[in-house]
Amino acid sequence: MTIDDITPPAGYPHLKYAQIERERRWLCDGVPDLARASGMCFDIVDLYIPDSALRLRSAQPIDGGINYRRLSKKTQLADPRHSIITTIYMSDAEYARLWTLGGLTLRKRRINFEVAGRRIAVDRFEPPLQGLILAEVEFEDDATMETYPMPSFARTEVTADGRYAGFALALRAAEAEPNIRDLIDGPS
Repeated sequence: MTIDDITPPAGYPHLKYAQIERERRWLCDGVPDLARASGMCFDIVDLYIPDSALRLRSAQPIDGGINYRRLSKKTQLADPRHSIITTIYMSDAEYARLWTLGGLTLRKRRINFEVAGRRIAVDRFEPPLQGLILAEVEFEDDATMETYPMPSFARTEVTADGRYAGFALALRAAEAEPNIRDLIDGPS
């Protein structure tokens, strides 16, 4: 499926509850200095619910602000840079209830910062994926996404490499003793 294949329900000029997410990801050797100075950091815990495309997320600001808890469904399209995402924000009680479904967890610290007016998120993964650092950027249109250069602090783009998708990383983290050297070293 591609973006062009998406047909909104009859009578709706756009996707009413879902949106197209345009995103690129890069493997990094470390957290860039700009990110360290930003102060916009979140501890994120993702729960990938079994037999579904659902992800339950807790995004707790490290400064103690509001914890953004949400349930999302992300459907990957043919182009790995495009997906359809639907998100529901929820109360603590709703989040706790859905957490009981169990699943695969992924933990990371996300640092948001800006470069030339563009928000960049750098994820530093927690054990057992410690040492893996990814940067991601979302875009409002394809033209901007196509022309955006690889950030200077990134080593290689991994957008099309399925090993770096959230669910795949959660699967790797669930292994008894995951060897993540191939992820840290990147595509050959």
